[in-house]
Amino acid sequence: MADEVKPERKQITPKERAEKMTERMAKEYGLNDTQKKELLDLNQTLTEKMGDRPAGPRHHGKRGDMAKAHKNPKANKEGNVTRENRERKDKDRVLPDQDGRKNRADAPKLSAEEREKRMQEMKKVREDYQAQLQKIMNADQYQAFTKKQAEREQKRQERGDKTKENRSKRSTSEKGKKQV
Repeated sequence: MADEVKPERKQITPKERAEKMTERMAKEYGLNDTQKKELLDLNQTLTEKMGDRPAGPRHHGKRGDMAKAHKNPKANKEGNVTRENRERKDKDRVLPDQDGRKNRADAPKLSAEEREKRMQEMKKVREDYQAQLQKIMNADQYQAFTKKQAEREQKRQERGDKTKENRSKRSTSEKGKKQV
């Protein structure tokens, strides 16, 4: 079986991202044509401020792809991925970052002050966005939006907690193996 090479995921432009956001939100919150036009302008402003960042989850794929990885065709008879195949996979894995570079290792490291400054800038952008969104939507639509945002934040928090828990379990089990 030949090694399959996945095509590089297409980076969408800020304008395309704004259009997708607008269509999804218009459908989800029942916006009229006037609201859609105002929201598109707002979303274009937002996506331009955010730049060409990858949209969506950070795992750069779909959950189905992650499940398929467990049925790895590069595994040996025992079902273990061989060192050679793992190294080849790591070498071949190239994901574009927000600046178009192919490897995050090349990305400049931010100091704590720079990271804090960026976080504050993004927080201000989100607050401004929500203030404008509140002017565009009616009270019921905006209430549904804030409820959905709270649910998404809760799910993010739960995923983060699970990740921390799994890391803790792994490090505990690794310590136990080293002692044996």
